[in-house]
Amino acid sequence: MKIDRLMSIIMILNNNKRVTSKELSEKFQVSVKTIQRDIETIEQAGIPIVSYKGYNGGYGIIEGYKINKSSITKGEAILLENLLKGIDNTYKTKESYSLINKLNAIDDNDKKSNNRLIIDFSTWGKGKELTEKINLIDNCILERKLIEFDYININGQNTLRVVEPHKIVFKALNWYIYGFCTLKKEMRIFKIHRINNIKIKEETFKYREEANEEIFKPINYETTDITLKCSRDIKGLINESFQDYKVLNKDENFITLTISVPYNKWIESMILSFGNKIKVIGPEFLKENIKNTVKNMNELYK
Repeated sequence: MKIDRLMSIIMILNNNKRVTSKELSEKFQVSVKTIQRDIETIEQAGIPIVSYKGYNGGYGIIEGYKINKSSITKGEAILLENLLKGIDNTYKTKESYSLINKLNAIDDNDKKSNNRLIIDFSTWGKGKELTEKINLIDNCILERKLIEFDYININGQNTLRVVEPHKIVFKALNWYIYGFCTLKKEMRIFKIHRINNIKIKEETFKYREEANEEIFKPINYETTDITLKCSRDIKGLINESFQDYKVLNKDENFITLTISVPYNKWIESMILSFGNKIKVIGPEFLKENIKNTVKNMNELYK
């Protein structure tokens, strides 16, 4: 929207001595003439803009003129700016970019002394594909467009889904879509990493009231007690993988512990990922499942 662009330009000019029309046009993906018209509009609103000619020319706000930024403290502004930049690494929107520019008005010296936190929601590496998926989905939410995609569930089964995307969710280091699945006829959560071949449909949809309900409701899953004998040198990984466990026994080399978790194939994969550093003591059915999987793996590599 034009008003958002105007506000962002004002804050950019307020944060910098001077900025060229070309720099602004590239930032906002509009023509240089559009930027020039925006500058005229800002001047008409009473903000004194100075135009610099020549090689190092550009626009700036007259020295001594200050724009009231907000009533929040400098520390709060820095925290919010870091949070927005962390999101912007993966989820890029004009709104976040605009707000980052507004918060950039904090003095550099204040930033250095108060900036004690780094937030980054992106994956290791560039993660370009994930960013493209998220931004495509976000546009479909804004335009109320249905999307079609191939979805692979936790068991490797692939289904074609048509979904009304309502929200993008970030939880437990993963990005999700929350929307109405036309196949299951209900609101569903889809992990974006498991989505492939996204297509934008021509059909539009109306926002559903159930989208405002609590997405991640507490569920009383039935749990299974699992006893494991773990090598001491993976204790750090055990702490990362299992939030709650009870130590039954420990010696110089091993720790025997029990965990209570909802049973599914994930827990088997988790145990197998530790290789020979962990052994299942019980229950017996899990022990047999692990043994059969290792046997099949051995056959595969013969």
